[in-house]
Amino acid sequence: MLGEKILGKDASYLRRLGALCVLLCGCCALLGMVLISVQPDPANYVATVAALAMSLFGLVLVSLH
Repeated sequence: MLGEKILGKDASYLRRLGALCVLLCGCCALLGMVLISVQPDPANYVATVAALAMSLFGLVLVSLH
């Protein structure tokens, strides 16, 4: 699989979860930026910042383990 090629065969589940979080939450943060440009609402800002924070947290998990 592609994940095994990128992370390695001996990657822990926590590291795999971090990579999935980076991928999915990063896409949501990008879509949130588009949403903010179309409809600038405080709730959209909060959701985009939350998705970005979760993406960065996943990046920390991937780099630590």
